[in-house]
Amino acid sequence: MFACNGILFNHESPRRGATFVTKKIVRAAVRIKKGLQKELLLGNVNALRDWGHAKDYVHGMWLMLQAEKPDDWVLATGEQHSVREFCNLTFRKLGYELEWSGSGVDEVAYDVADPKKVPLIRVDPRYFRPAGWKRCLATPARPRENSAGGPRTASGSWWMKWCSRRSAIRKPVRTHGDEADRMCPESCAWGGECA
Repeated sequence: MFACNGILFNHESPRRGATFVTKKIVRAAVRIKKGLQKELLLGNVNALRDWGHAKDYVHGMWLMLQAEKPDDWVLATGEQHSVREFCNLTFRKLGYELEWSGSGVDEVAYDVADPKKVPLIRVDPRYFRPAGWKRCLATPARPRENSAGGPRTASGSWWMKWCSRRSAIRKPVRTHGDEADRMCPESCAWGGECA
């Protein structure tokens, strides 16, 4: 039996669940820009992650199956980015330049262009992971050794494309339950997951 073992670090895409920090940040930033939400509450903004694009990881899985013999693989970018950095890049894509003030649970971020300094992001202790990793970094093994391996999406560019898609002009639609604020494009390219 040809069986490979893959250890995959964080791989992101627009299909990520709404409770994952990357999706939560992008969704909240777009809602704030559209006036549908006042602020984003986050846990540890200094947490570091090795984030990559899901398409690169699927390509890596395919490469694992193309090997001459089965082996163990680590699929990762080998680069770390903080939750704070992810916030800065996401909000910048939507026209905000964040400035952070305070520290720990008193930390907030606001748009430097706002004279009132209304917080757009606030650290909330409810969102700290009790045993969460503060630092997450891998050394990718195997795929880079193959000439077709390694990330094909430049670091940072995947979430810029994601933000661009999320911030596209969308019309409000009425839905059932508590989801009355959902936004949906004329033709949803997100497979129905618009909010």
